[in-house]
Amino acid sequence: TDSNVSDEQVHASLNRIKKQITRGSHWGYTAVENEVPVGLILVDVEEGAFFVDNLYVAPDHRRKGVGEALMRHVLQELQKHNVEEVDYMTYRFADGL
Repeated sequence: TDSNVSDEQVHASLNRIKKQITRGSHWGYTAVENEVPVGLILVDVEEGAFFVDNLYVAPDHRRKGVGEALMRHVLQELQKHNVEEVDYMTYRFADGL
């Protein structure tokens, strides 16, 4: 994990993501390199609206196109569902997890 993020924070975040996935209202994709997950993206689906709920890239894989590839994949999937507009926002504090 990133040295600025405690194991407790990692476990809390993973538990929150697992709960979201089991609700059945999320799509999730994982970026994998050499059979090791290096990034993930979760998209929340609510009443026909789509929101990027989580986008995470492992610290040693950042700025290498992993996040962009995940976003492009999600956008391609949304096009299949005739989604014409996507809004999102980012938060600087999300840098650690």
